[in-house]
Amino acid sequence: MLVDARGGVAGALLAMLAGCSANAASVGGAGRAGSGGADGGVIFSGGGAGGGAGSSLFDGGAVGDATTNDPDAACQTVSAKGTNPPVDIIWAVDTSGSMTDEIAKIRQNINASFVQTIEQSPIDWQVIMLARKGTTDLSVCVDPPLGGAGCGDNPPRFHHIDCDVESNDALDVLAQSYTGQFDFIHGLSCRQPVTPWKTLARPSATKVFLVVTDDEAEGLFSATPPWQMFDDAATADPAMFGGKSHRRYVFHGIIGRDAVDPSATCSGATNSAVAPGVQYQQLAQLTSGMTLSICEDDWSKVFQTIAKGIVDALSCEFDVPPPTDGGAIDPAKVNVAYTAGGASAVDVLQDGSAACNAGADGWQWDATQTKILLCGPTCDKVKADPLGSIDIVFGCQTKVRPPS
Repeated sequence: MLVDARGGVAGALLAMLAGCSANAASVGGAGRAGSGGADGGVIFSGGGAGGGAGSSLFDGGAVGDATTNDPDAACQTVSAKGTNPPVDIIWAVDTSGSMTDEIAKIRQNINASFVQTIEQSPIDWQVIMLARKGTTDLSVCVDPPLGGAGCGDNPPRFHHIDCDVESNDALDVLAQSYTGQFDFIHGLSCRQPVTPWKTLARPSATKVFLVVTDDEAEGLFSATPPWQMFDDAATADPAMFGGKSHRRYVFHGIIGRDAVDPSATCSGATNSAVAPGVQYQQLAQLTSGMTLSICEDDWSKVFQTIAKGIVDALSCEFDVPPPTDGGAIDPAKVNVAYTAGGASAVDVLQDGSAACNAGADGWQWDATQTKILLCGPTCDKVKADPLGSIDIVFGCQTKVRPPS
């Protein structure tokens, strides 16, 4: 089998088969694929160009040697180089008067805990920060190696958009700074000229939002709940964020919820929150994100938990490219093989006996049958193998794990 591995699970192999011969594609860890759009929301209008995550998996290829998924079948292969799964991490940090302690913890931990955890993964990442920029108590300075000198940018890894994020408007600032089309209030809170972060975000990347605030989100001039306004606005640009049937964004929050009782407002040794952040909790629940308490004393663990969650969510997901012959994929004729570093390829069996995060071991389709999900110990094994690769094989009956 022809394998091209490059850091992490980054190998790529694309094979074309005839008849029931295998048509294989080795995929190097892709981000979430978007599908479908939805009406509603205008704040995110005019989104970025480009397709879903699958459009950037391969950057050319050449004819390789013959390989086979069936000892009696021969096929011609085409090898292509894969890319690591991309993710854009968009922070919004409340810089209002009650956030002095939390802002200091961000500066102390963002490099040592958050970035260090993500750097050890195979994913392709960048950070976009929305917060008042500076070194005062109520402004955020991101030091090197993530940030640049003097609280500056460090492209392509890090961009800081200088906006005041007040107690209740993190979602509004996130949405309006995406296009740079501000209302009167938020137009005054961002330093001009504003670089719309849609020009920095990558259409192929999963978007991960991370809001840090001790208060509650409030909508401006609308009876619609802020969490719903934000989701309506995001899914109105499906090329960037996916649609309501398959969102391609995740929302996390370090917020004022109590660590034990999410409906209660937290209080810690050095700080106390104003509200539990119910609107942020709604978004996290909608997108399978996390919320952690802003009142925790040790933010190294908070940042490590969120960073690990981002890595884990992407490291075992692989987009399925279309067959090279232009035909449709038959989900009943797809197989997965894993090649460990320095070893031969072995079959990964489809396991539908339980949910992927609740006991399955092997692979499953996602809900849209556009992604392969590795589950359980299989996922753990692949993540731990920096030289391994995954091959997706089309054309022959799916090999299923027998009932236990």
